[in-house]
Amino acid sequence: MESKCILKHVIHLNYYNLQVLDLVEVSLDIAINIIQNTNGNLWKIKIRCHADYDRIKEYDQTIHQYCPNIKYVTVFLNDETLKELEKIFIKCQHLVAIDVLENFSSSEYANKLLNLLVDLAPLTLYRLHIDFITNFNREYLKLFFTNWNRKGRKTLHLYHLCDYLRERLVVKNIRELEYYNDDFWNHRITMLNDEKND
Repeated sequence: MESKCILKHVIHLNYYNLQVLDLVEVSLDIAINIIQNTNGNLWKIKIRCHADYDRIKEYDQTIHQYCPNIKYVTVFLNDETLKELEKIFIKCQHLVAIDVLENFSSSEYANKLLNLLVDLAPLTLYRLHIDFITNFNREYLKLFFTNWNRKGRKTLHLYHLCDYLRERLVVKNIRELEYYNDDFWNHRITMLNDEKND
């Protein structure tokens, strides 16, 4: 019993002032535990290669409950967690970039995500990565870009894994991203428009 108490204090002391959390191949249980012990100081959370999709709702809840100052965050979405994303958008008003790792069962949920981004995302948000953009309906993507611009938001920087959009849509401000070798939050952005004008 005494060792559990000591471990709890060690975890609390180690993560209390943590501001950046960058994890690879770690269970969401560990990420959740760390986030809950950071005293709300985290402004960046990046998680890669996790395998426990059964904990994503709790992870997303932890973000909106413990990270009011978050600017850059990885979120995990499935058909049941879009409500948690709504809460993240409402409670985390400093978001600049969001990395969406989704496991939707149909394009219906992917389209709901696009609507949430337009309707509820903080005005500070302008960088977006979606891991499987091919799950999205082409017409909904066109509508999303149109609606994003109509809302008077910052120019959207959409990062993705493949040439899917470039090959199927004429869309401004998309930057290609090699997902595992490049950190899209720190990558120097070059606009497609600028490249075409050169």
